[in-house]
Amino acid sequence: MQSKTRILIIHDMPLQTYRVYDYNELAGRGYEVTGGYFYDQERDMPVQLRFKPLPLYRKKIIGFTYLSNFKDINFDDYDVIIVAPNFRVINFFKLYQKKYCHKVILWGHMKGHDTNNSFASWYRKRLCKQYKSIIFYESATKQEYEDAGFDERNLFVANNTQFVDNKNIDLGKERHDFIYVGRIQDRKRVDVALKAYKQIKERSNDPYLRFLVVGGGDCETLKQLVSEDQIKDVVFTGAIYDENSLHDIFSNAIAYVSPGHVGLGVLQAIGHGVPVITCQGQPHAPEVINCNEENSIMPPMTIEDVATAMWKLYSDKVLQKKMSRAAYDYYNENCTIEIMIDGIEAAIKHLLNDR
Repeated sequence: MQSKTRILIIHDMPLQTYRVYDYNELAGRGYEVTGGYFYDQERDMPVQLRFKPLPLYRKKIIGFTYLSNFKDINFDDYDVIIVAPNFRVINFFKLYQKKYCHKVILWGHMKGHDTNNSFASWYRKRLCKQYKSIIFYESATKQEYEDAGFDERNLFVANNTQFVDNKNIDLGKERHDFIYVGRIQDRKRVDVALKAYKQIKERSNDPYLRFLVVGGGDCETLKQLVSEDQIKDVVFTGAIYDENSLHDIFSNAIAYVSPGHVGLGVLQAIGHGVPVITCQGQPHAPEVINCNEENSIMPPMTIEDVATAMWKLYSDKVLQKKMSRAAYDYYNENCTIEIMIDGIEAAIKHLLNDR
C-alpha cells in the first residue's frame, strides 16, 4: 500500500480555530498533516484535530522571534513543507536554503508587515525565485509576482478564509443588531462605529436596536465613551469562541461594522450572510478584497458617512436582504474552506509532479 504524503505546515502564529479547519480539510483528503504553530496557551478547539499538532516555543530577540525547539524537527520526515515566509522568524531561514527548495512551499501574504519596505520586498522576490510552488492569500499579489517575471505555473491562490457552517442560516430573519466581532484594537476604529450608531439609535427610536461589541482586549475606553456620550443599548460580550453562540450573534446582525482595519472578520461576516461596513482608504488586510458593492458598503472615514451607511441598511429592508443574500452567495462561491484547500492541494501536487 502506498504511504500517505507527509506534509508539515508551519505558520507564524498561535493555533487559531480557522487554521484547525484548514488542516483538518487537508488531512481529510488523504494527507498526513503536521501543523506547527507558535505556542502561547492551551486552547479548546470546537472540533477534533485530524492532524498532528506541533507547538513551537518562541522567544523574542530585539524584534525577532527565535523558536527554541525548531532544531528538533527532522525535515527529512516530510515530503512537503509549507512555511510562512516571515523574515522576523530567525529559524525559518534554515528552510530558505536551496537544499530544501525541492520540498518547500511558501504560503502567506507575500508582502510582509511593512509593505513599503523596498529592500524587504526586493529580497522576498529574489528569495522566492528559487521555489516551484508559492501560495498567495489573494490573486492581486499573485499578479504582482507574475508582473515581476515569475512563472505563472508556480503561483497559486488559496483565498484566506474562515470556516462558517451556514447551511441553516435564515436570510429572511428580522434583524435588530449592528455588530463588531474581533479583538478590541484602536486600528479597528470601533469608537467611530459606536458614535455613528448613536445617531441611528436616536433617529430610529427603536427599542430593539442594539450594538454588540464581541471580542477580547481592553474595552475600558469604549465603555467610557458609551457612558459619557450616553449611547443606549450597547452590549460588550467579551471574547466568544463558541460557534453556536457566534452563529446566533451573526444571525441577528444587520451589518458587521469595523470602520478601520478589517481582515478575516470580513469572511466570517459574509459567510453568515451579514453585509460589511468598513471605510475606504484604510490599511486593511488583503481579505478586504472580498468586499464588493454587492455585499459591503465602504464610506469615507467620518462618523457621518458611517452613520449614513448604517442607516441605509437599517431603514431599507429590501436592500438589507439583497445584500445579505449577495454576501452569503459570494462566500459559498468563492470563500469556503474547500475552495481554499483546493488551491493549497494544487500547489502540493504541482511540487510533487515537478520533483
